[in-house]
Amino acid sequence: MQSVCIVMELVQGPDLNSFLRSGKPSSCSWSWWKTKLEIFMELVIGLSVCHQRGIYHGDLKGKNVLVDEFMVPKLIDFGFSFRKKDVDYLRSLGGSPFWISPEL
Repeated sequence: MQSVCIVMELVQGPDLNSFLRSGKPSSCSWSWWKTKLEIFMELVIGLSVCHQRGIYHGDLKGKNVLVDEFMVPKLIDFGFSFRKKDVDYLRSLGGSPFWISPEL
């Protein structure tokens, strides 16, 4: 029997929701929007790598993404994750109701 173990670094930063709300209207300059876009793109790349390896998070939401001191997003909480071969898991409702894909 094979088992999977995920080891993550300690990230002492806000979750994505808190980070995105931290910008005050006066500080929402072009550089702030550029930073948000870069964080989003890094998150998409990270999810893409997971999907290419057949791993699906299952509970993607702002609270499950931490932003480190270098503005790099870190995907956390793989508790509802599943492998591509476990297709039946897609049909079971797990994760957060307000963030779940509408087709499920």
